[in-house]
Amino acid sequence: MKTTFFFWNIKGISAKHLENPLKELFVADFPDILLFAECKIKPEVIVDLSGKRLKPINVALREKRNKKIGALSLFASEDNFNLYPFDNSDNGQSMCNILEAGCKKILLVGVHLPGRLYNDRDQQYYDSRRFRGYIDDIEMNHGHKFDSTLIIGDFNMNPFEIGFVANDGIFAINVENEIASLQNEKAFFNPMASLTGNFIYKSNQSKPPGTYFHSYPKYGKHELHWNVLDGVVMRHNILDCFNKDSLEIVSKIIGQNEIALFDESQNKIIKGFSDHLPVKFSFDFSKPFKNYYK
Repeated sequence: MKTTFFFWNIKGISAKHLENPLKELFVADFPDILLFAECKIKPEVIVDLSGKRLKPINVALREKRNKKIGALSLFASEDNFNLYPFDNSDNGQSMCNILEAGCKKILLVGVHLPGRLYNDRDQQYYDSRRFRGYIDDIEMNHGHKFDSTLIIGDFNMNPFEIGFVANDGIFAINVENEIASLQNEKAFFNPMASLTGNFIYKSNQSKPPGTYFHSYPKYGKHELHWNVLDGVVMRHNILDCFNKDSLEIVSKIIGQNEIALFDESQNKIIKGFSDHLPVKFSFDFSKPFKNYYK
């Protein structure tokens, strides 16, 4: 049974601006699990836009200027699974939930790590190490509850940056066989590296070059304009459940009408929505899991 995921950093946009894209999304390709970052919209508004097919599961709040603000908002249809909160102790930078699909339990983590606007690469590396330690603690202390771990969201790093690939960072690698050979090392598989650039291998088609565009990169000529900051990483044992051809940076949402999010002719994200593009993908959790390296 396919479980579809849709993640979007909506950058605090209002319900008025999000209404049409979501209406078309719910007509075209209704997601089983929907995760927003930087969501200021009340959960009941999202529920109403979904025709009450989605229900709110979890909201992670972040402390900012002595105020609690919504950092991550999780919704689900729960037609073929159960999903419920597990731990929200990471000050809004992540949220841990348990996804029950049949007899399997998956630690589903939503994440929104600090960006580079106020941090340098060293600080981001530190943040990724801290986040990895948080996940390790959850798995170590509650590992008997989970059969695997899946992390989705805005990592605020490209797949090849040190905070992602270092073995004391998130440790997410883009080569399947390399992960399998690591045995007891707790690496993640990161498919997002395949979405860098606008060239599709062995195809005449093109795609958005990333999920986020830096108009004026902080580090000048040493920084990329197009970045793949948003996406998904997973433990190796659920790779067989991952529908690889479902992974997509969403450039348009087509329901009864078409909502364009990306202008291919100008190579730009269209203004009026978020400055991030959404990501969607799916899993078939009815397939067997491999042995989970813990």
